[in-house]
Amino acid sequence: MDETFINSYRSPQLSNNWLLNVNPLNKMNIYVALGLVTLFFQHWQVNVGITLVFVMLAIASGRFKNFIGPFLKLGLVIGLFSSLFVPSFGQVKI
Repeated sequence: MDETFINSYRSPQLSNNWLLNVNPLNKMNIYVALGLVTLFFQHWQVNVGITLVFVMLAIASGRFKNFIGPFLKLGLVIGLFSSLFVPSFGQVKI
């Protein structure tokens, strides 16, 4: 077997970006914690703030173009789907 290939995975794979160098499990814990904040504080201000934090993290990691496309598509699909179940004009009194 080629030992140089095997040993190349034993050293940390570092990039020039501090956010990409963080352990993937630590990043997952941070993102899950940020996502759970919106469950406990269900105000639109908190949701907009957390969304901006996710956008800033995408910009900081240099992956904004890869992030914003699926993010906007998912938001559009969820927004359109949820608008079918929420009355737009409130209750109609007859």
